[in-house]
Formats: sequence, structure tokens, C-alpha cells
Amino acid sequence: FPNAGIILGVRPHLDLIRSLYSQFLKEGGTIGVKDFFSLRGESFLSLEDLRMSRRVQIILENFDDLFLYTLEDLKTHPGEIYDCLLDFTGGTSIGRIGSGGKNSGLDTNLQVHAARGLHRIHHWLGDHSLPTLRNSVFRAFHLTPRAISSQRLEGIGRDYIAFSEQERDRISGFYAEDWREVEEEMTRYGLSGKRSE
Repeated sequence: FPNAGIILGVRPHLDLIRSLYSQFLKEGGTIGVKDFFSLRGESFLSLEDLRMSRRVQIILENFDDLFLYTLEDLKTHPGEIYDCLLDFTGGTSIGRIGSGGKNSGLDTNLQVHAARGLHRIHHWLGDHSLPTLRNSVFRAFHLTPRAISSQRLEGIGRDYIAFSEQERDRISGFYAEDWREVEEEMTRYGLSGKRSE
């Protein structure tokens, strides 16, 4: 694709791990968070899966342009991000963009445990040729594992913190240089770089 540009959204590593794990559970995953990601490298995600600076370098080596933004930029400066995206893509404004819905995540221990347990039941039923928890009746009444764990149990239970404070510090320390390199590229290819053009 000659003259192709890439739009890449990034978020700090701990936020990314939590978001990926939440999505993994919503899609039917059943393993615990420490089997999903571990600095020991013996997990579903590898340590390299989360190296964002390498992705940025691959894009810069193979494509003509890059627009890099963070989820925080999108939350705090949605209008500026929208304008930058229009400029980057050569698009035309389609008017004001509103948020059409709410992203319901798995934010409490109860939601996480419910999702894992319901997915185990779903898989067991499927393995035994029985109607699963995602059949048409459960979907019609919004009683699928995903609907129950992320919507019906929303806000119930303790805040979900995937890792202890010490583990969070180790993960942040492990990826500190990677995030610093991404932040450096953001001064050229991110919102702050586009503001100065």
C-alpha cells in the first residue's frame, strides 16, 4: 500500500493487561489473570506481546506515516483527536461525535469470578453436546456469561485489582523503558506532535 499511514492507539502496560484480560474473559476465557500474564514469561501473553515501542518502530520502517495516540488523550481531548484523525486521513467532518454507548468491563472480583465460572459451565455443556449458555434463549433474555458478568453484575463487589502493588510496580518497572520510547515517539507522531505542525 503506497503512501499508507497507520493509526495506533496505545495505553500504559498495566491498563493494557487489565483490558486484554477483561476482553479475554468476555470472549470465554477461563484462566486466572496470573496465568494470562506473568513476568516469568510462562503465561498466555508473552512478555514481547506487550512491547509497544517495537510495534511503533516496525510501523515507521514500513509505512509512510503514523498517528499515535493514547486512550487518555482520547478521553481528555476527543475533539482534538478527531480533528487530527480527519487531518491525518484527509477526511471530512461528519459533525459532532457523541458516545453512543457505555463500555461495560469487568471491574470487580465478583464479575471476574462469575465470568470464569460461567464460561467453564458453557464449555462443559458444549463438550457434552448440551445447549450452551450462549444459545438463542439465553441470548434473547441477555443471560449469556458476558451479559451477566459485565452488565448485570456491574458495580457489585470489591474493586478488581489484578496484581498486588508490588507486582504492579515490577510490571511497570519492566516496561518503563518501552513506555518511555513510545512517549518519545508521541512527541513527533502523537497529539502533541500534530499540535506543533
